Amino acid sequence: MNLRSVVFLVLAVLFLGVAVAAWLDRLPIQALRKPQDPDLPFYLRQPPWWAIVSAALGVACLHAALYSRFSMLVMLALLAGVWLGLVARLMLAKAAAEGQSAPRMPWWRSELAMALLGGACVAAAVALVARSGGHEAAAFVAVALAICGLVAVGRWMGAVVAMVVAAER
Repeated sequence: MNLRSVVFLVLAVLFLGVAVAAWLDRLPIQALRKPQDPDLPFYLRQPPWWAIVSAALGVACLHAALYSRFSMLVMLALLAGVWLGLVARLMLAKAAAEGQSAPRMPWWRSELAMALLGGACVAAAVALVARSGGHEAAAFVAVALAICGLVAVGRWMGAVVAMVVAAER
């Protein structure tokens, strides 16, 4: 194992550790903490957007360290996004059942707008890989872009599934 692989593995552990700590709300830096309902189990907590970016960079570092052309971890981002979308809708339904009003968000932060942005990220990643000719730096950026994009698209897909299931009940 060469020095480059070791550096990327250390970076992968660091980025993924920050993402998991943010998801579990265990970061030691108070400004980066996002207080959540302590009664929620850890798998129902919504990570902040920068934790998703940190996880994407961690997987990209792991991808670069292992010299793989394609990683199934990239495709798991879509499943993670679907889960986050389902959980977000579940939390909104729980809040509505308790009589709380849903928070109003501007149109550019809606699920559909984020899915469109995610689709643009995935398209940019594909174009970057196609034009770079297999350059390692381009592959690193493309993997991070693809993961962020797939999580955004997956969140929208999860929200749509939750709305369809709720409409059928």
